[in-house]
Amino acid sequence: HRAAITAATAADAVHAYVDALRLFERAIGLETVLPLDALPGVAERIDIRRRAAEAADLTGQFDRGIELIRDALSMSDPVADPALAGLLHARLGYLMWARGEGDAALAEHREAVRLVPADPPSAGRARVLGALGGALMGLGRWAESRSVCEEAIEYAVKAEAVPEESRARNMLG
Repeated sequence: HRAAITAATAADAVHAYVDALRLFERAIGLETVLPLDALPGVAERIDIRRRAAEAADLTGQFDRGIELIRDALSMSDPVADPALAGLLHARLGYLMWARGEGDAALAEHREAVRLVPADPPSAGRARVLGALGGALMGLGRWAESRSVCEEAIEYAVKAEAVPEESRARNMLG
């Protein structure tokens, strides 16, 4: 299990996403046979699925990415960690958009914004707002996209989250 994760991480680092996905999938499959004392915690299991979904996305396997994110969401607790649940919903929204499901994607992005706390300002809040702004822009809802992107920029500046600010500014442009 650990060797599969290590190898997946190494494959991901050199952009060998097909291999990374295969190895993350191997690690996920091995979870069912691990002794309880060797089973990773929920946070690590969620992260493995998130990383596998990223590899699936980068190999064009959007359906598998969606399955992996939904699996991660089923393990998450939106009450205990709303920011994590929100970021997962945003990722699910992107993957659904990539698969051509604009309205369903928009619903996931709105759920992400609902979940990620507005206070204190955070990179996560800026990220989900920027993602919602991008989804709205992609659906031709430019006026709404503009206001959401401007809000994302405000949060990013307050949180000193340069990548999120850049993305939101790109969407606004």
